[in-house]
Amino acid sequence: MPLPDPIIEVLAHFRPLFTAPTWRKLMVLLTGTLLTHGRRTVPAALRSTGNEMESNFSTFHQVLVVCQELCKSSGSG
Repeated sequence: MPLPDPIIEVLAHFRPLFTAPTWRKLMVLLTGTLLTHGRRTVPAALRSTGNEMESNFSTFHQVLVVCQELCKSSGSG
């Protein structure tokens, strides 16, 4: 399930900060987070988007690390 256009328009400003593979994973996590009921964890987000069988599960956690580093380097966190 793709994200709605208004959300994509806002997120497009951040697209240049990420590599293509990281951006794809970020979109999966964001979509899953919006669809998840209860705790919003990486496994729950992956389940909500039908990606619970991903063999490279840890790379989705690494996306969050990249986001934290970007926030710290920009002075936002």
